[in-house]
Amino acid sequence: MRIDIYSDVVCPWCWIGKHRFQQGVQLLGADAPDLDIHWQPFQLDPDADATPVPLREAYVRKFGGAERTEQILSQTQTTARAEGLPMDFSQG
Repeated sequence: MRIDIYSDVVCPWCWIGKHRFQQGVQLLGADAPDLDIHWQPFQLDPDADATPVPLREAYVRKFGGAERTEQILSQTQTTARAEGLPMDFSQG
């Protein structure tokens, strides 16, 4: 079975999704079909240039404010940690 997965390497939810997908395949164990996995690039922000922008600054612009940004970062960090992934937005 061919599976194409589109992912942005800087997207925390893509990392969470990759982890969940890999866990799901492992849970199938011997019942898993033969998988032909193809990772495809995807840019969440194709207009971004190479100029670094602090995470919170970029999210405030993208998501409409500091309060919404903190909600998103908190939810993402909580979900990642529940999956056993080390994610810490306190430095950004």
